Amino acid sequence: RAVFGYIAEVQLPDESQRKQFLLGLFQQISRLDAQWGSTLREASVATLATSTSGYTFSEIDMVVRRTFIRSASLEGGFDAVALHNFE
Repeated sequence: RAVFGYIAEVQLPDESQRKQFLLGLFQQISRLDAQWGSTLREASVATLATSTSGYTFSEIDMVVRRTFIRSASLEGGFDAVALHNFE
């Protein structure tokens, strides 16, 4: 039974939705570092969208942000990202 009398069932995003969400996240990050996400090719983004099957938007957001933070270099910039950085 729902606490407030309502039950909202939300489906997980499909591959197309995950890809669009990823592209949007990379665009947001490009405001901080223009080259970070631009090194990923379209095929890599599609592969990443496929590999995040079963993830919610929040989980995908966390993975991308964690990868961005981990790419910080000692000089204060960010290293370019590649598909293997998400593993």
